[in-house]
Amino acid sequence: MSKRNTIGKSPFDTIISQPSNQTDTKTAPPAKTQIVTSPKTPEPEKTEPKKRITVGVPVDLAEKLRNAVYWTPGLTVAGIAEEALQRHIELLEKRNGKPFPQRTGKIKTGKPIT
Repeated sequence: MSKRNTIGKSPFDTIISQPSNQTDTKTAPPAKTQIVTSPKTPEPEKTEPKKRITVGVPVDLAEKLRNAVYWTPGLTVAGIAEEALQRHIELLEKRNGKPFPQRTGKIKTGKPIT
């Protein structure tokens, strides 16, 4: 290899050696490379369109949620919320004996009457 102005010998000098008849790496012929192909990655699954909803939750629940997401790689707030909502709706449908029919009007908003 060429003379270097560093503190010692490069560990790569023992692995990558330059042929003795060539001193200029710029004019050296390109090295033969082996192309490694990986198995075809599967197409990403087409997901359903998403609809953003906003809900208010108690502060302590929101903090527990954020802590769980922070400490669990791969989790997201949206992912946990979607799974929890899906499970709860399935429970309600089981109690109802069948899926709920399509609503015929708007959902009542505002503070619930107790």
